[in-house]
Amino acid sequence: MILNPSEKKEFRFSNVDTYTADKSGNKFAFTSIVDDSVDTSFIVRFDSKSSKIDTLKLDGMAKSPVLSDDGKKLAFLFSKDTATVKNYDLYLWDGEKIITRVLVDS
Repeated sequence: MILNPSEKKEFRFSNVDTYTADKSGNKFAFTSIVDDSVDTSFIVRFDSKSSKIDTLKLDGMAKSPVLSDDGKKLAFLFSKDTATVKNYDLYLWDGEKIITRVLVDS
């Protein structure tokens, strides 16, 4: 649950695995994992001032989201690996574009 007491707004999200917030506390990001025969991850960016939600669906395991101080960029770890011990790559979700790029691979 995200609460904005000054505007008396409450936002609820389910299946949150890991989360982060920007320095202002207005922008948030979290991961949600669907465990099935193949892992499916959702990375959600949420702006509590505008109520804007961006969602990225990935076939694999995403974890450890981190927002930049201004909340415009989001870094996270992602692996398509189906083994028990996974190798993760570092991805960047940049600005308004719903495009990710690998910064560091394993």
